[in-house]
Amino acid sequence: MKKYISIITSCLVSVFASGQSMYDAIAYGENNYYGTARSISLGNAMTALGGDLGSVSINPAGAAVANYSQFVVTPGVSISSCSSSFASQYGSTQYQGPYNSNKARFTLPNIGMNLNFYLEGGFFKTMTFAVLCNTTQQHLFFSEAAGTNNSTAMSGAMAYSANFNADGAGHMLEPDVFKNYGNDGAYTNTVYGWNELCAYQGNMISYDSKHKGYWGVAEAFDGSLLGPLRQTSQRQRFGSKNDFVASFAFNHEDNFYLGVSLGIPFQRYTYSEIFRETPEDCEQFPITFNTGSGEVTTCYTGSVYDYEYAAQIDGIYGKVGFIWLPVKGLRVGASFQTPTSMTVTENYRTSISSTFQDSRLSSSGVSPRGEFRYRMVSPYRASFGLATTFGTAGLLSLDYEITDFSIMQYKEIGYNGSLLNGTFSTVNNVMRNFCGREHQVRAGAEFNMGPCFALRLGYTLKTSPECHYTNNRGDLVYALDYEIDYDRYISRELTLSNKAYDFSQSVHSFSAGLGYASLGSFFADAVVRFNKYPESSFAPYARYSEIGEPDIKVRTNLFDVALTLGWRF
Repeated sequence: MKKYISIITSCLVSVFASGQSMYDAIAYGENNYYGTARSISLGNAMTALGGDLGSVSINPAGAAVANYSQFVVTPGVSISSCSSSFASQYGSTQYQGPYNSNKARFTLPNIGMNLNFYLEGGFFKTMTFAVLCNTTQQHLFFSEAAGTNNSTAMSGAMAYSANFNADGAGHMLEPDVFKNYGNDGAYTNTVYGWNELCAYQGNMISYDSKHKGYWGVAEAFDGSLLGPLRQTSQRQRFGSKNDFVASFAFNHEDNFYLGVSLGIPFQRYTYSEIFRETPEDCEQFPITFNTGSGEVTTCYTGSVYDYEYAAQIDGIYGKVGFIWLPVKGLRVGASFQTPTSMTVTENYRTSISSTFQDSRLSSSGVSPRGEFRYRMVSPYRASFGLATTFGTAGLLSLDYEITDFSIMQYKEIGYNGSLLNGTFSTVNNVMRNFCGREHQVRAGAEFNMGPCFALRLGYTLKTSPECHYTNNRGDLVYALDYEIDYDRYISRELTLSNKAYDFSQSVHSFSAGLGYASLGSFFADAVVRFNKYPESSFAPYARYSEIGEPDIKVRTNLFDVALTLGWRF
């Protein structure tokens, strides 16, 4: 992902520090299929295969392929591994680190059952009802990076915003905002951003009546730092998307299978960010406070920015698919999923604190816990599969899935329950232009080693749906560039051309598994999967001077281990 993704997340300048960006929509709408250990080990190239409850999320017709009923459960573990490097300026070749961090969590990629019913005297031989829950996305991530910065500070970025854009419309933060509105009123009854309010209340920035403006606690009045700062950035994400699926599938003469399903995705997503900056020598950062008893001089010892965000996302979609065996050993499959209608409920909170040698002067600003609720439409997706079987020796399977992210849109829920488009007109326009088609190629192979054991291998390639352009000035334009100059593009002063994708931003997944099937009803499968994500880069705070903002590069890998236990009946 591009550098600008995390600027939006980290340096929120809206009145309500919530999501609703293009990148949030992509994160909520994309799939990285899990399922049973067998489906994961085959790279989830299951569109033409079926017979496995992990395949039903991809193609509902797969539920009818097995001629028996079954119950399966798949516990697992996911491990996020990140390597992060810190540079004090974007574009620098001098990176500090890397810093390695890992985070693990227990998961339940799949649980479900299907019931097989024989039909008499009709077109279909059997009907299968399946009910299951499959994980379709994992949000596990943890990174930490640190370094020394002699040039800029978060307190300087906050002061710049308070001076020139505290309300998102180019106005200064009102110095008497807390006196005029009270603590809660300042956050809920004013137009000012919560970051700036917390920074002011937490003494990260102060208003100077002589200079008629705000300045950061770590900087001189000319904007330079008083001394070097030790800066530490920590970010983490938790949560997953799980699809509850109820499916009806039908079998015609063991060579044509048809299925329909209703999917109810439920997603829990949490994001937290902590940024610390501490003077390497606090004696270089003297500061004088005007208190009720006179002036008090002390030294600045550090600040902490803390942001927490949680989203609960629930939705509904429909899916239809088929599997056809035109000749012996050849299988063809396809499925189509409607766009998903989702309701998103967000909760968020910001706090900023600063400490001084004289602890009486230490202070913190804590926002209320905000909440916002809106609707979102995520993409439709179509999957096509081709597989060949070699008797009892094994099989090869290949899938292609296309997802159109350009149709995504946000809608605000009005007081009477009506849906309003105006609030999100800008971001919806950004998504129409800068979200395109995501492509997934999935491949799997299974080799039977006797009557009870099978070896499986899989691979998945998933491209990024984000696209970019060249404008009429010859500049390369990404989504944030377009949003910054939005009025100029709407007025046609600037125009876009030469749409392109960056395929270096693709995700690669490699899997290997082992299967065991007893001569009775019990079977078990195990899998290990390695997910390699593209390098990303982000700034912990926005640029406010010609010097530039810090840059943190992150390399992320995700490891999945799962074990499926199943019983046929």
